[in-house]
Amino acid sequence: VKFIYSNSNKVLTLSLQSKREILSLGISKNRVSVFTYWVDQKKFYPRAKTASRKKLKLPTNKFICLFVGRLVPVKGIQELMEAAVMTRKNILFLVAGGGPMEDFVKSVSATYENVIFLGPIDNSNLPRYYSASDVLIVPSTHEEGFGRVIIEALSCGLPVIGAKRGAIPEAM
Repeated sequence: VKFIYSNSNKVLTLSLQSKREILSLGISKNRVSVFTYWVDQKKFYPRAKTASRKKLKLPTNKFICLFVGRLVPVKGIQELMEAAVMTRKNILFLVAGGGPMEDFVKSVSATYENVIFLGPIDNSNLPRYYSASDVLIVPSTHEEGFGRVIIEALSCGLPVIGAKRGAIPEAM
């Protein structure tokens, strides 16, 4: 990795955290810059919560926690599901995404009525789910490079609870 970075004209990172990691390899700071993600504000903006829930056929009388991401261990999906099954039933957990842990999430969803597995959601439909929810949860257990879902959710007016890992605090 150091060889590749050292022989590149420019290295673009997604966060200051990633930049610090690359600089720690001894790469010249003149070669490393931060490229900050952005989201289309014409697509990701707040929508009415009740109308969004009705459109998505979600209950209007429950607190909704949303997870959006790959269903892999490092995203903290195991820990989130453990928390969900210990939580009061008036708190609903929506899980959007796909991946190797999909069968696990489906199993939890089939057993506990406060967990709903949505599967992969097309990016064009995510703003409605952000607007229908009360909080986005980003429980990553590893050092995230940057959490794009965080800025999407915030653009839709959705508060975020995220692990203090990698660039998650920076994105928030």
